[in-house]
Amino acid sequence: MSFRSMTVSTVLVAILLAAMTAAARETVETPHFLFVHNGGASGLAERLSEIAEARRNYIRYMVGLEREDNEKVEVRIAVDEDEMQQMTGASGRVEKWIAGLTFRGADLIVMSARGSEYFKASDTFVHELAHLYLDKVVGDRFVPRWFHEGFAMLAASEDAGERMHSILAATATGSLIPLDELEHGFPERQPAVSLAYAQSMFFIRFLQRASGSGGVRELIDDLEAGMPFEAAFRSTWKATPEEMFERFEDSFSRFDSVIAFLTSATLLWGLMVGIFVFVYFRKKSMARKKMELWELEEELQRERIMRAMGDYLDVGSDDGTGRNRPEEIH
Repeated sequence: MSFRSMTVSTVLVAILLAAMTAAARETVETPHFLFVHNGGASGLAERLSEIAEARRNYIRYMVGLEREDNEKVEVRIAVDEDEMQQMTGASGRVEKWIAGLTFRGADLIVMSARGSEYFKASDTFVHELAHLYLDKVVGDRFVPRWFHEGFAMLAASEDAGERMHSILAATATGSLIPLDELEHGFPERQPAVSLAYAQSMFFIRFLQRASGSGGVRELIDDLEAGMPFEAAFRSTWKATPEEMFERFEDSFSRFDSVIAFLTSATLLWGLMVGIFVFVYFRKKSMARKKMELWELEEELQRERIMRAMGDYLDVGSDDGTGRNRPEEIH
């Protein structure tokens, strides 16, 4: 996630807050990165330092940035939510689904050591690095949020399998999020957050295939040259983003989408809940019927007893022979 909307003063506050505690932290350094952590993320910091330079070169090539030897990107690794809040200078808790933040213009990335249910920690680092370098190229020019996130996910080579289910289920039910709703921000609640990321990821990959793999770089070059996003998009794909999104939606097999929907975790959970409720009420109904049957049997038993007692009394009082009458005493 890129903090494009943060003011300069907010960024400075975040930098100062972290600087006050940086002395007590451990660091791992490479030619262009400084990984800062509190000791609890030492293993992750070491692993990231091993891949950082190669991923930097790859992403800078993707966006067309020239060699820059004096650059130093600081990567702060938080081990829990409190540290995440402190390192970002946020006034409140950072949403749990946010695994990383990029501070535009500050060469600063703050990321969670735990990742999230959507991002592994190593993917988060590369994802945020892609935001950082895309921002460096486009500057203040408007770039839709869906493009920013889709590009970052493309650069991080994130696993498509985990997100395929989400988008196939959405296409089966006609519930893809309209592109214009993802221009300036993403939803803040599930399952819309997951779907927004999945859409962005697969849409960018679709655009890459449609242009012979060079479209995204061509678009970024046009943006760097000063062309507005809409014009740059039209120049690359000879269509508007909305028109390409319609083609993207049509590219999904209806059969695959229905299967994905029918096997989705949400639907399966709903079916399980439905079965549980059905069994519960069925058992409750059977128990009620059983009680009614017991009550009926008890009523019949009482009636049989009363009938038997009545027969006994009738026989004892008069049987027509006089044998049961009391003897007379003389």
